[in-house]
Amino acid sequence: MRRAALGAGLLARGFGLASCGAGSGTPEFTAPVVDASNAIDDSVEQDLNATLEQFRVSVGPQVAVLVIDSTGNQSIEDYGIDIAREWGIGDQQRDDGVLLLIALDDRTLRIEPGSGIEGDLTDVEAGRIIDGVVVPELRNDDPTAAVAAGVQALITELSGETFAYPDEAPNSTTATTTTLWPTRRPRPSHTLSRAWQAKEA
Repeated sequence: MRRAALGAGLLARGFGLASCGAGSGTPEFTAPVVDASNAIDDSVEQDLNATLEQFRVSVGPQVAVLVIDSTGNQSIEDYGIDIAREWGIGDQQRDDGVLLLIALDDRTLRIEPGSGIEGDLTDVEAGRIIDGVVVPELRNDDPTAAVAAGVQALITELSGETFAYPDEAPNSTTATTTTLWPTRRPRPSHTLSRAWQAKEA
């Protein structure tokens, strides 16, 4: 969120305040989209919050988004698991929550699904959302569009429908749901598990 605070009406059931054990200063779970980096456009963030809360009420799975600068000394895998557990995403019995976690300075992101939805959102599908939907927008330095597109893809797939992926999106990927994208001044290639060429001007 860029400066503006969320309205109290968005603090619906399932989004109460909760401190997280993933590290000191970890953002609290106050709304479906928690933008700790102040990178997401306010109006888009508010629209996404309303959309995700309505999706939770009407369809069932709870989708949460966290945008941060860095996971610090933790891997994004460990950080994502800690966040999902501490926030209590999804129904406790069904374990049907899913977290989209983006660490902008680290250039890493992850989709962390609960065990109750792994049949509806496979690693391959999550990987395709990352590679074909979210990462292209991050390469364009547009985290707002990245989050908006990622949320739309997630709720479409979790609704039992097929998301209209871009023609250039990969049809399959590895089982991992963690990936990285280059900055304008890429780090040495050995620091990247996957690499993309920067877009030509």
